Amino acid sequence: MGEARRRRRTFDAMLVDEPACIYCGGEATSIEHMPPIILFDNRDRPRGLEFSACEHCNAGTRLTDQVIAMLCRSLCDRDGARTAPDSAKIMLAVANNDPKTLLELQPTEEQIARTRGLINGGPINIGPRMQAHMRVFLGKLGMSLFRHVSGVRLSNEGAVRAAWYSNYQALTQSIPPATWSDLPPFEVLTQGKKTSNGQFEYSWSVSDTERLFRFVAVFRFSFMADILVATDRMLLDDMPRPDSEVRPGELLKHVPRL
Repeated sequence: MGEARRRRRTFDAMLVDEPACIYCGGEATSIEHMPPIILFDNRDRPRGLEFSACEHCNAGTRLTDQVIAMLCRSLCDRDGARTAPDSAKIMLAVANNDPKTLLELQPTEEQIARTRGLINGGPINIGPRMQAHMRVFLGKLGMSLFRHVSGVRLSNEGAVRAAWYSNYQALTQSIPPATWSDLPPFEVLTQGKKTSNGQFEYSWSVSDTERLFRFVAVFRFSFMADILVATDRMLLDDMPRPDSEVRPGELLKHVPRL
């Protein structure tokens, strides 16, 4: 069987098994890869974490996927962004499709001075547009990982809240220690000898009531996300980060306007 035919049969089977979009509950017409293919060097992504999605949620967040892919490469690792082979191509895509975010990322003189000698390639400025893109991206990631470990879509009564930390915070040891505490070993996508190790890793835990899930994900030496997913959003009332909350069916509400 040819590769294209195999993919078509896999695509059709997934939509039969899960006909509802994992993000909004509408009719699924496409397959979502989360994290998206564009985040991986030369789009070489191992299989795994693939879900049914409607075209509205899938296509409507592609700009966010591009911006986060650029962030992964602009904060690639201790040797700088030059280690990512497709950095220039993705930066050009963001420049064409979301120039406001690219402009917002320009660091201030004070930021440059503060990070001199600490991060190769220099710092970036994190402003409201990048925060909005990250809110959408981590909302998608939280719902996807919840679906992966629980076997069901997050219902409309649920919600996702998340915080994220840059490599600058890691190098200055300013990430809260509790972020790393009591975590099981990190998992990676694996396809034969190919893995996502070094590009994407994640760990998770669940409360005794199985109503509150926590996911920690690391993207290269770029950023780390700490995500809470509640099956009932009222469980998050006393939790921090209300300005990061995303509910099923509301992803596109938070995508920055062009």
